[in-house]
Amino acid sequence: MTQSVRILDYIHAPCTGAELAAFITEAFATAVHKDGTEAELVHRLRNDPARALQFPNEFVALDEETQELVGHVLLSRTTITTAYGDEIGAVLLAPICVKQERRSRGIGSVLIEECLRQCRLANEKWMVVLGDPAYYGRFGFRLFAEYGLTVEGDPAGELLPYSQVLALTDPAEKPELLDKARVDFLMGYAESDSSSVTVTMA
Repeated sequence: MTQSVRILDYIHAPCTGAELAAFITEAFATAVHKDGTEAELVHRLRNDPARALQFPNEFVALDEETQELVGHVLLSRTTITTAYGDEIGAVLLAPICVKQERRSRGIGSVLIEECLRQCRLANEKWMVVLGDPAYYGRFGFRLFAEYGLTVEGDPAGELLPYSQVLALTDPAEKPELLDKARVDFLMGYAESDSSSVTVTMA
């Protein structure tokens, strides 16, 4: 059952930055993949010019009745480097979290759908995510392996079972360019941050 929520751009959210950071930390406290720095990562991504997007890219979900903060998602810039060394801009969906007692009610889906809508309006071509393939597959995400993609800084392939890509245009623009290409989820961030770009069950 989809919970009745209102999605707002972060800049219009009725909460302070500190309150949102506390919410993110609490939501990730019960996540399978976490390292306790998710709120810090959001702050860094939000303020990093190299990760900036020129369209609305951070959203909160509020309960329609109580106006309680129940979800959050951030989009940021990342890159796909082709086998020829060319860089293709992509959008990273992460982190995303939903309040523990409000999960499995469609809140995460509403947040993700808003992200997809904004990216398509901005004519973005690709979105990448680290997460549960069974969950993200419903939005059209496909495993990296299907495109021949690998993850930069993951030589053992530990992240590959969770690394997914979505073609935001239909049909996808030159998907053959992704064969043997690499995705840089972290773009210079510490390797420990890889657990922070995963998601809570939404």
